[in-house]
Amino acid sequence: MDTRLVLIYAAIGILLIMQAFTQPFVDYPVELMDNFLISEGFTPYVDFFEHHPLFQNFLLAPVFWTGNFTLAFLIYHLLGLAGVALTAWLVYRIACRNGFRNPHSASLFFLVGYTGLIVPFLRYEFWSMLFLLGFFAFSHPFIRGLSLALLGATSPIVFFATGAMAAVYYVTTFLHDRKAALIAFGGSLTGVIFWLALHRDIPLSAIYYAVVTFNNTVGHLYAVPWQEVTFFTFVFVLPILALALLPMLRAAQARKDLAVLGLVFMTVFILQIITMNFVYGPFSRIKLPAPIPILVLAIIFLATYRTKFARTLIIGQLLLTLFVSTPSFALPELDMAQAINTLDRCVAPNARIMLNEDPSTKLYVPLFRQPNEYYWFLHRYYSAAGITYVPPTFEEPLSLCGNTLEKRAWTCTSEELATLQEECDALLVPNSAWQETRAFITGRRIATRELFI
Repeated sequence: MDTRLVLIYAAIGILLIMQAFTQPFVDYPVELMDNFLISEGFTPYVDFFEHHPLFQNFLLAPVFWTGNFTLAFLIYHLLGLAGVALTAWLVYRIACRNGFRNPHSASLFFLVGYTGLIVPFLRYEFWSMLFLLGFFAFSHPFIRGLSLALLGATSPIVFFATGAMAAVYYVTTFLHDRKAALIAFGGSLTGVIFWLALHRDIPLSAIYYAVVTFNNTVGHLYAVPWQEVTFFTFVFVLPILALALLPMLRAAQARKDLAVLGLVFMTVFILQIITMNFVYGPFSRIKLPAPIPILVLAIIFLATYRTKFARTLIIGQLLLTLFVSTPSFALPELDMAQAINTLDRCVAPNARIMLNEDPSTKLYVPLFRQPNEYYWFLHRYYSAAGITYVPPTFEEPLSLCGNTLEKRAWTCTSEELATLQEECDALLVPNSAWQETRAFITGRRIATRELFI
């Protein structure tokens, strides 16, 4: 590999590390708590409430078996970095397999773009992207069949698109090579059995209610600001799809399965997203991170452009990413890991917890305990779904770093608790570049708050 190219990858790698430890994951407290509860032996949808698909949570839950919450927190970030590196390699591999002129352009664009951030790793969009790329990166029918099954299991958002692509793949494969079609079917069957084994203690009716019925019921309660929808759709998503459309159509005419099957997946996916927008009202699924699976397909076709134009696209995407997610040399997520360790030390093992969610900020330190009132703090949004919320009765409640417990459950001294709260407040610095850009894009200003009472 050219030395200059190595240096570019190294520089982007450093940037990714900074990004990974600058902002928290999207919905990371939710995902981490799901993983923790599963690692403790609790059954999703049965023992605790959740309305997201949790296939990836079963795979990631063992990280909490370390017994050290700080270590688990860091491992998730490192796994995110590894996942991004793996995804970039798959993008490069697929571009090479299809004979595109600049495969490094695709992988570099992925790394500098929003799809290359650590944000989606704990979320199902990342795993949808990963299994979709696994299908196109390898030609062995068993791997392809397995990838299809795992892809369809990640989220209802990709279910119909996966089904349509699978139907085209199986029909065309069967017509040309019946043995390969049977092997692929064996791979898909293996994936289905694996999913059923993970969910063996969960009634399918409970999953359907939580993931489909419940979400459709409460969807109209969401309201995403127009700035956020506009930016993450017309600035981030549509230009990439538009740039990839012509190369995809040309490759489809040449009967490349990446283009033919990719167009089938993207078309059905977009139609489903549009349909979901009618169901969800003002809540728009066309903005990130939902379109990540189709974006990564589009990015592969950017490898068909000439080097100079591709370089311009990469630089432009890098500047856009830095605007949206400004990295920090301070790496505040490392401070978050330390705060989790201190918080855990200051709480009695059998403490009952009410997890707070102040609408002024999304940044707080999660305390992993059971039993708690996890997720029921959203009852103010979800009462329309018929869920009965029973608030816990706390004697002398005391809130620290977003966690409300009875005062007697805090085992550290008042001075230690005050110091810990100062550390939590410092994790989100007022008027930071990240806050300012997010406020500009989303139309909402995130502010720090005083949690120590």
